[in-house]
Amino acid sequence: MIPKDAKIAAWDRMYDGEHPRWRGPAVHDLAVPAGARALELGCGDGKTLRGLAGKGHGTVALDFSRKALISLGRRSIGEGEVLLVQGDGAALPFASESFQLVVAHHFFEHLEAEEMRSSASEAARVLSPGGRLSVRSFARQDLREGRGEKVGPSSFLREGILYHYFGEDELVDLFCGLSLDSVRTEVTTKRFAGELKSRAVVQAQFHKVL
Repeated sequence: MIPKDAKIAAWDRMYDGEHPRWRGPAVHDLAVPAGARALELGCGDGKTLRGLAGKGHGTVALDFSRKALISLGRRSIGEGEVLLVQGDGAALPFASESFQLVVAHHFFEHLEAEEMRSSASEAARVLSPGGRLSVRSFARQDLREGRGEKVGPSSFLREGILYHYFGEDELVDLFCGLSLDSVRTEVTTKRFAGELKSRAVVQAQFHKVL
């Protein structure tokens, strides 16, 4: 098991440079019900958060990297109020059934197996009945699978950060207590150093039964 302090230090190093770290477009297809309270797990430097801010009743963004949260606090991330919280997804500091939407984009692939299960359980716990969970993670067809030190099945350590590559069934099984709405793997081809390479993510939507 990777010590928690070492994980936090690795992410702090990641976010100690130029910001924003992730420069792709924000995810804007997250339908937030009117008046809903949303939680993002692993908000990083705000790429997904930019698509959430200003929607619903309020947004809470959680990350255990203080450097990431400091970066977010210094930059505009959109309209509306966002509460930034330093915390652990495996032990969320929130009351049960307190969010109508939980977003975990590129969060679960950075966790070890036990942390994955605990964080999945916590995400379901804080979700209100009828609430939705949106998950997006790297998939096994991604060009980066295999890079770094292999530390488990489809899991690799690079610069102190764990990267796990999911299959659809594996991701869905994490949330057996929730009802599955959809799951799909999206593969895109991009050119890197003159060669065509595949980028792959698996996306799943769940809801909590009333």
